[in-house]
Amino acid sequence: MAIQSTGQVATGPKAATRWHPHRPMLLALLGYLLVRGTVMFNGYLYADDFALRYWADTSGLTPEYLFRSYYGHVQAWGLLAQWILQAGWPGSWTALMVWSLAMQLAILALLWRIMLRLTGSQVAAFLAFLVPAATSFTFEVGVGWCMIIESAPYGLFMMLAIWSLIRALSGDPGRWWLWSGLAYCAALMSISKGIFFLLIMIIVAAFLPIAVGKPRGLRAAFRTNPRFWVLIAGFTVLYALFLQIYAPISRNPDWSLVRALRYGRDLFLLNIVNGSAGGPWQWFSAQGETWNGVLVIPRHSPVLLVVAVVLLAAVFLIVHRYRPVLTRYVAGMVVYALALTALAAYGRGGGVVASSGYRYTSDFWILLALFAGLLFYPTLTETDPFSPRARVLAVRLRDRGISRRTIALAAGVALLVSSLVSSVEPSLRWVNSQTKDYVATARDSMVAIPQTAEFLPQKTMTDLIHPMLMLPYASTEVVLSPDPAFRPFEEFSTDGLFGFANDGTAQQQVVAGTPSQPNGVCGYVVSTVPVVIPMSKEVPQWSFVAQVSYLSDADTTVRMVVGPSTHEVPIRQGLHNVFFQVEGPVREVTVTGTDPGVQTCIDLVSIGPRLGPDSPEPIYPPPQWPL
Repeated sequence: MAIQSTGQVATGPKAATRWHPHRPMLLALLGYLLVRGTVMFNGYLYADDFALRYWADTSGLTPEYLFRSYYGHVQAWGLLAQWILQAGWPGSWTALMVWSLAMQLAILALLWRIMLRLTGSQVAAFLAFLVPAATSFTFEVGVGWCMIIESAPYGLFMMLAIWSLIRALSGDPGRWWLWSGLAYCAALMSISKGIFFLLIMIIVAAFLPIAVGKPRGLRAAFRTNPRFWVLIAGFTVLYALFLQIYAPISRNPDWSLVRALRYGRDLFLLNIVNGSAGGPWQWFSAQGETWNGVLVIPRHSPVLLVVAVVLLAAVFLIVHRYRPVLTRYVAGMVVYALALTALAAYGRGGGVVASSGYRYTSDFWILLALFAGLLFYPTLTETDPFSPRARVLAVRLRDRGISRRTIALAAGVALLVSSLVSSVEPSLRWVNSQTKDYVATARDSMVAIPQTAEFLPQKTMTDLIHPMLMLPYASTEVVLSPDPAFRPFEEFSTDGLFGFANDGTAQQQVVAGTPSQPNGVCGYVVSTVPVVIPMSKEVPQWSFVAQVSYLSDADTTVRMVVGPSTHEVPIRQGLHNVFFQVEGPVREVTVTGTDPGVQTCIDLVSIGPRLGPDSPEPIYPPPQWPL
């Protein structure tokens, strides 16, 4: 009994010691999982997300697919993840979010370990953790799928590269320089603006006191391993040239320098500076939009611009007076922020309409996170971390019973509360997802549709994929076909036009169209000589559905020129209607038979928008409706 009791006493503290250092991190990760996970799982795909999923569903796993440019973005690792998830769990939103959360938790855990490695302080690690976990920098790129597939691999490889760099600078045994370089290259290939990651690596190595008493500076940092820095810089240049040739940044046609400078001001002050303090606190809302769940754009306000300037000046003053060892690091942060601002202003900010959303500045969080942790807690090797003024202040506060830990935690709570104020509105928008309701309604209503029904692709509602901004992806085929609950979409349908109402309900529809001019009992007899069928009036430029009513004595194919396009239309034996999508303007339709032995009479051609059975208004009508 005595031996058993001794064993219990010996093993208990050992187990507690093993797990105690990890408890704060695990609790923080659990809190993040519950809060962010709730928001993520209650959202859904939106706009670009559908296009990327459709790519994966219709593409093979080839280099052409992995390096395909999406509006100038090259995201090989993200497209690989999308392809694997679509192949393994087709159409599953849950699978996408499980992968996303796993990646985000890994990033946060690595950040926590980095801060423990640098400072040995759980409080410093917690302060750093709050930046990506709570601030606005990571909300948009943490819930929107098209941004997750860029930011999640980028963040993970970025953390691995910095972790390995710190180990290498500390002289730890192992090939840490090699691992840092490989992770750096992988991060670079995760997102087009990853070419700026080189700045982060330089700022961390040169301006943080890692394994030394004070920051090395640029020259000494380069001398730690010149070959490493030359190689990653060379790879960055080569990859930047590849992007410039393969997926160049395109400016808006209406770009102007004045608008770009104004945009850059707002992006730097309202987005980055205020976001660093938990802002922006107020968000832009588009007038007339019924749902703008991912418009995470700071609202322009002169008052908030002044707040940003005051915050920026206060940070420089505090660092200079109390933590001067971080002065050059803060200057490096400003340089990096200006680089992000300049890139966005060049590519996005000079147009009449430009978004200053956090997707363009999200990766600023890594420098900000390290700063948040190191502001109160120096690295383990620093020799003179605080100024004499700071030491005097610390003595005064200690005499009043106020410790450094208390001040640091109070700052963390203030940042958390400020960030929560900013996150309420976008979180509520995201969980109130109209796209999720649309797809759920479509899926539930499919059971009432006959198995023989053929669906044509159609334009989508504005809040699903904007028809004017995202051609050619603004289609129900892009939205629904990757989900196995829906049937394949067809180019032509016979004896029934089937589609989806604006709320997603699957239904049989009719063409509310402009008819062709009548032409006797048989209508227009199709032959191998082109036959012109005049419309009763011109159909305007828009996306419509054509209905062709015909009688044919055999199956065949006819060639129909409708507006700017030519269609090879399948004809079935008997009396039928065939439906297909067309583009206006259309004054007449030219029909040519392909089989002289088949007689086909076309009685009617009607072109117009879709009309549901219970709706007086067409679905996606032209601006000048009625025709």
